[in-house]
Amino acid sequence: MRTQDVQEALVVPVEALAVRLVTLDGKGSEAFVFLHTSSGRRFGPETLGERLSSGDTRFLPCETVAGVELVNLEQLAYLECAPGLPEVAELDEMSAFRSAALLHLAHGETLSGELRYRRPPFSCRVSDLLNAAEERFLLLTARDHCWYVNRRAIVRIHEDAPLEVLSCR
Repeated sequence: MRTQDVQEALVVPVEALAVRLVTLDGKGSEAFVFLHTSSGRRFGPETLGERLSSGDTRFLPCETVAGVELVNLEQLAYLECAPGLPEVAELDEMSAFRSAALLHLAHGETLSGELRYRRPPFSCRVSDLLNAAEERFLLLTARDHCWYVNRRAIVRIHEDAPLEVLSCR
């Protein structure tokens, strides 16, 4: 088999999503994140949330002005993207929890919006979300922004009352 044939056989189909990456020190850069064209959890393409939540993903493949890079997820404070992520629409269709919150990050920045999440009814408080081992990145939305925030970058959260009244206990 020729080298070119081997390289073509190893290509994984992906879609690019424009994001702004902000590292733990507060430095930001524009990038495209590569997401698989099919999800392992649902019908359709992989979502940014799925990629960030995957236990197999430690380094995120991105294209920046410097070229294709692998970015260490543990060194990201957050990823910012345009509204309209498919996972937000899915949360809107189901009984998901929403809580207005102000997130104070370690590098001094503050983000304001709605935390959006699914949790079992017996553990749906924001504190339950923050302490859940499987939640590496939290989804925060505002009218014109979406952020996936690394919970390790959060110093404190000021939570307002839940926006939708759903029984939490």
